[in-house]
Amino acid sequence: MTLGSAAAWAQAPGPGIEQGAPGTQLPGARARQQQGQPQQSGGDLLQNAYFTGQITLEDGTSPQEPVSVEMVCNGQSRQVAYSNLKGHFGFRLGDRSGEVTGDASLSGVPGGPQGGPGATLANDGFDSANMDRGFGGLSGRTAHRPGMVDLSGCDVVAVLGGYSSSRIYLGRRSATGESNLGTIVLRRLQKMDGASVSATNLAAPKKAQKFFDKAVDEMRKGNLDPRKAIGPLEKAVAEYPAYASAWSLLGELRMNSGDAAGGRKAFEKSIEADESYLKPYMPLIKLNLSQNNWKDAARLSEALIRLNPYLTEARFTHAFSSFNLKDMKAAEQSLVAIQTGADASKYPQTHRMLAFIYLQSRNFPKAATEMRAFVATSPTDPQAIAIGKKLEEWEAMGVIPKQQAASLP
Repeated sequence: MTLGSAAAWAQAPGPGIEQGAPGTQLPGARARQQQGQPQQSGGDLLQNAYFTGQITLEDGTSPQEPVSVEMVCNGQSRQVAYSNLKGHFGFRLGDRSGEVTGDASLSGVPGGPQGGPGATLANDGFDSANMDRGFGGLSGRTAHRPGMVDLSGCDVVAVLGGYSSSRIYLGRRSATGESNLGTIVLRRLQKMDGASVSATNLAAPKKAQKFFDKAVDEMRKGNLDPRKAIGPLEKAVAEYPAYASAWSLLGELRMNSGDAAGGRKAFEKSIEADESYLKPYMPLIKLNLSQNNWKDAARLSEALIRLNPYLTEARFTHAFSSFNLKDMKAAEQSLVAIQTGADASKYPQTHRMLAFIYLQSRNFPKAATEMRAFVATSPTDPQAIAIGKKLEEWEAMGVIPKQQAASLP
């Protein structure tokens, strides 16, 4: 094999490469492959466990709009509830009625955090069956004492753009009745131009606010039918067309009910009403990615990064969409920014993407460095094993010096 054939390998799709993405994978599945399926024991106990809590800002006030509540177990997150306008929330394990959308994380975006093959945009692996078994290490094991459930490895957090959240560790909890988790505190991130609460809320007429409040109340009811919340929100935006928060929430509910076109329109209306409002950007970016609309996905990702430079997820969607637009310089810049940031370990596929970019310019030593880094972060991944073998071949051919491959696991 020669340098030319090595370059040809670089141009050819590798395992898991789809639509121009350099071997990228979907979130959640790889972690499940490594961990295996969680135990099924204690499933009935999980169904009976009900949790409540409250969300406040660091000054003690309540957020001015619903906040997503997520349960994070061994690195995998799932939305379990929304708070009401007083910050209160409640959810029952195994009950999916609290979910409004499935994209609280990079669901279905190839190469997202802790990616693994096999998930899709519609279902990132958190289906009802998986929830019954537990997810991300949530096993539903009964604790040593009767009536207790072991939720070790799981935290509850709040997700609101522009804020960092405190975490509530679950551990062993009562499997019967109601368990109060206490208070989750949201702290504002500094030096950010975006807003987690739209300024248009202050100008909303009382009638529009009442419709919005009614929709929020419907969302917190068990067995949510999205249509019951969609109706009041449509009345709210009809009463006040510049109601950015209502448009954004309407977009999420329409998406949840299978109306992608209606969801797109609502998200776009929200951004039109208030360009600095963070909430509608990411779901609209993911919708564009799911439809291979790379240009709009890149444009919106770039806008979101300007509003919230702390959001690693936006840098990844910008890198991925730029890669598919063949704008390798823009993709490289975003990938390097991720690798130098605090969330670098959550995005191992950035190494393979960068390797692919460097291979296009035949920079084999630099590509090999990124390939080795990917192998080191994911040694049991089938792609990593294939890449490790390829590096050994390159070493034997003299494409890269032998000592560069010597550190491979």
